[in-house]
Amino acid sequence: MLSANSSFFKFVLQTRVLPREVMDSNPFDGVLYPAMDPLFTRTEGLTEAEFVTLARTARHEHPCRRTAFRLYVLILVLYHLCLRIDAALGARIEKLSYDRGHHILEVQIKGGTWVAKAVPPFVWHALQVLIGGRTEGFIFCTSTGKRLDQASQWRAIRATAKRAGLPQKKIGPHSLKHSTITHAYDRPGARPEEIQHWADHKDPRTTQRYNQRRGALEGSPAYDAAASMAEQLEAS
Repeated sequence: MLSANSSFFKFVLQTRVLPREVMDSNPFDGVLYPAMDPLFTRTEGLTEAEFVTLARTARHEHPCRRTAFRLYVLILVLYHLCLRIDAALGARIEKLSYDRGHHILEVQIKGGTWVAKAVPPFVWHALQVLIGGRTEGFIFCTSTGKRLDQASQWRAIRATAKRAGLPQKKIGPHSLKHSTITHAYDRPGARPEEIQHWADHKDPRTTQRYNQRRGALEGSPAYDAAASMAEQLEAS
């Protein structure tokens, strides 16, 4: 919020919309910004097993059978193409294609840049089933062809996570991108530069934060401390 306000006043000064006697400086220049921990995030992640549970629940246990498969495919696309929800919902059928042995989907990501995402075979098949005979329009759309809104899909994913019995309280679409990046680091032969490109991060430090946070949790000394003390405490 501070950054947005500061940018607005900077824009006003640069464009000289107001005379200098009315405003001659950015009132936010002297504001102290809060310290931000680069490893902290409110996004709740999933294990690979929890992701599978979420996807299965969306497909087989969603109360609305008409939209169950659509939600299932959206979850697959968010995870396997490492996308934000706005990019996934903006994806169009016309942008599905084939290049050098790969099925691809061209999507517009944050910042307006267009990228080509490789689509794994089983995800491609799910997309083809979803779009059926349609040849144009949004991949994820309403019955009238309109683009789905983000808020409804946030609610749908969160409700599905609750129905699946997952322990997280606030799972949302970004939880899937967050999780797939950390899972990529766990796999043998993981290459940070490839993960960064796949995640659409311009700065490698952004991607590395996912890896550092993952290591901070999985390598926490709390587990070793508890293992050595638990038996003694339970016996006392």
